[in-house]
Amino acid sequence: MYGFSREIEDWFADYIGKCFEMSTKDHYDSVGFAREFLNSTWGSELLLEDRIKEYESLPYMYAKAKKNLNLKKGETYDPYVMWMYGYLVKYWIYKNKTQPDIVWNTLPIDRFENMFGFYHTQGWNYIICDAEKRYAGIK
Repeated sequence: MYGFSREIEDWFADYIGKCFEMSTKDHYDSVGFAREFLNSTWGSELLLEDRIKEYESLPYMYAKAKKNLNLKKGETYDPYVMWMYGYLVKYWIYKNKTQPDIVWNTLPIDRFENMFGFYHTQGWNYIICDAEKRYAGIK
């Protein structure tokens, strides 16, 4: 734990989720958006940040994502799938003190989307444990 309250953790994870969700309105390819966010220097630094810094405004965070990520138009997932994946990623990184690329290698968004019918009814910790068990060693 980094010393922040659960409310701050939840707020930041929600903002990451909403940023992912916003990408669907601009028709950015959902797999590409998530891959770029989790594997780019900019996205990794933001996801690893334990303080909010200048990202206090969701529109500002999303504008920075559009500027700093190599995004392309394409197939979009349901906005709720995108929100839940973005939230999960930030929660997972914060809770388990792991790296964004490890989250991506364990549960990329296309796997998450395939499991969404089940995962959306589970708690965050269960999803993480299930993904780690189910996809250990799969690249």
